[in-house]
Amino acid sequence: MWRILILSASSLYELPHSICKCRSSTNLSLRYCDIKFPAMVHLTSLKTLLLEWVALSPDTFRHLISNCPLLEELSLLGCNQSSDLDIYVENEHLKSLKIYECGREDLNGTEMRVYAPNVISLELGYFLTRSSYCIKNLSSIKYAGFVDPTDVSGYDYCEQDESADSVKILGDLCHVQELKIYSAFIQLLSMREVQMLAPWPINAKCLALEAKITKWELPGIAYLLKNPSKLETLNIELLPDRKELSVLDDDFKCKYDFDKRDYWRSKELEFSSLLQNLKTVKIYELLSNYHPYSDVDNDLKKLENLIELVRFMLRNSKA
Repeated sequence: MWRILILSASSLYELPHSICKCRSSTNLSLRYCDIKFPAMVHLTSLKTLLLEWVALSPDTFRHLISNCPLLEELSLLGCNQSSDLDIYVENEHLKSLKIYECGREDLNGTEMRVYAPNVISLELGYFLTRSSYCIKNLSSIKYAGFVDPTDVSGYDYCEQDESADSVKILGDLCHVQELKIYSAFIQLLSMREVQMLAPWPINAKCLALEAKITKWELPGIAYLLKNPSKLETLNIELLPDRKELSVLDDDFKCKYDFDKRDYWRSKELEFSSLLQNLKTVKIYELLSNYHPYSDVDNDLKKLENLIELVRFMLRNSKA
């Protein structure tokens, strides 16, 4: 009896129908396959499902998922690379949904729609290249993470014509209790901040940032912190030098340039009462790039933005 089954190939293959009758399988991974399900699918013990680089019509996806009554974790990597991706899941046991997409021009003009009312945890790793990302129903969600897809899938970053509109999906997730955001997404939020676009009312009590705290991340961080905030805990994970990524073009930076040294001082009035619930700030991996013979002055210079941010939060926190 199969408990864990992984099917993978270097080229597209047709999924054997016998796989759909493995009643005892608890984990199933399908990669690079042409999925044509039989009328009867019996994956009654399946708890974890990974679909990678497969194309799924809405009907095919629903047919598969509806016949996995015990499904708890669903992950999709690079699916529907040239068409809309509709994720409709009503399974009562599904608690974790992970969606990773690559930066391909084929995605332009396509949409992603998510309907998963029982999901508690949503993780999105994507390069914001679809025309629209829409949350239809995630009424039970408590955690949402926008993560670097290269960490998970190995995809290389592909420059696209990204805009501040690409991050509107965050507005659909403003009710989560815990929110995690990575550097490229923070920079896109910087676009909204410097253009003085209205912030979404984020209600997260815990905010985690994966960032370098570079100049063009500062407005994005301000954008997240200036919401009518219930924020109690801020976790900052400093990315190593090799992970530095710039997604804003030079013309935009020139048009909206600012002095990073005075940035937080210029925000004092805006934040006079917005961080009143902040109690804990945690910073990780400060020494990830440490070398015993490194230039201490240079290392401290790299941390200037972070030090100013911490000082700013200390001055404006009331807790």
